[in-house]
Amino acid sequence: MTYLGKISYGLYVFHSLVLLLVWALLTRVRQNAAGRGSMIVLGFTLTVALAALSYRFVEAPMLRLKRRFTYVESRTV
Repeated sequence: MTYLGKISYGLYVFHSLVLLLVWALLTRVRQNAAGRGSMIVLGFTLTVALAALSYRFVEAPMLRLKRRFTYVESRTV
């Protein structure tokens, strides 16, 4: 659950796109209940994978840069 919290922005950004792609690619399978269940599992798995890649290669490097340029004003003595 903690890891899903770390990649939650990617989950939010990519879930609609992945679900639309899975829906379009599996048009024949979605006619029965098992097909719909497999679409949900596939959609969730692909969304988590894409969000994890996004976090690893886009978000984490940006967060490291953010720490580098943070300005902390010191108090007067």
